[in-house]
Amino acid sequence: MSNIISQLQLEFSELIEDVKVKNLFNGHGIFHQDIMFALHQNGSIYIKAEGDLVSYLEKLGAVAYAINHDSMKKLALYNYYQLPNSIRRNKEKFKEILILAIKQAKAKKLSDELSKKERIKELANFSIKHERLLAKVNIYTVTEYRKLGAYHSFIRLKKLGIPANIDLLWTFIAALKNKHVSLLSEEEKKKKLIKLNDLLESNGLRKMKM
Repeated sequence: MSNIISQLQLEFSELIEDVKVKNLFNGHGIFHQDIMFALHQNGSIYIKAEGDLVSYLEKLGAVAYAINHDSMKKLALYNYYQLPNSIRRNKEKFKEILILAIKQAKAKKLSDELSKKERIKELANFSIKHERLLAKVNIYTVTEYRKLGAYHSFIRLKKLGIPANIDLLWTFIAALKNKHVSLLSEEEKKKKLIKLNDLLESNGLRKMKM
């Protein structure tokens, strides 16, 4: 472990538990439970922040990270704010800021994970192609898709004249069962085709065959 990492580890550990410092190509990442919330570079500390936390940091004299090239953009360093050294020396204030940054970073990670779970393409058998297809009939999330169901989602597509063959129905049904489409038995398909055709007929649409 380098001297800089050891010093940073000691500095942050005195204020926050479960902190790890890792080498980055452009400095050192400061992590709490594997969530990066701060960056050390050229002797300065940059805090990750969005929204209200940004306003608070700026009032304390923090300055946005200066982005000079594309690699920094890829690391989303535009969300990092350089703390004045006076804040870093004020252990009580520094600790308060670290706690706020960690809390926000955790909330952001949870929000991103929940958002990902709501993506249509994350369902079994689905891809971005299915996500875009269902968006054409105003189905944008997993919750909306589950609520409407495979049959009615399929019928919406048919009503709009969007090509939808029987294999697509099997894919829709298997996605809700969270299993690969190939695992649907022929007996299951026959029963589900009967239900589909009843719904198609009641919606004035032509029946389908296996």
